[in-house]
Amino acid sequence: MVFLYGPGVHLQPAGIKETKSAPFILRNSEYAIGKDKKTLTIGDTIVLAAYRESGDSLHPLDIDDAESIKRIIQEDSTVLLLKLKVETRNDKSIRE
Repeated sequence: MVFLYGPGVHLQPAGIKETKSAPFILRNSEYAIGKDKKTLTIGDTIVLAAYRESGDSLHPLDIDDAESIKRIIQEDSTVLLLKLKVETRNDKSIRE
């Protein structure tokens, strides 16, 4: 079951259809949240976590490298990314 949320997004929880094309499924998760401090400025987007599944192999992932993220999206069967984007808004309705 996956529940996705974002500003202005209204989706109900949904199941992910599992494919049985491979005799086994490899699963892995990576987290960017650790002891190292990250400095963010307005407009920055970072990946906080990645969950992925593949039927044959899982290559190493550098969660801070955009090319590595693109590669897993192309190669793995399922990829979920938790991302954070820093924005400023003067929209009064957000504060209500």
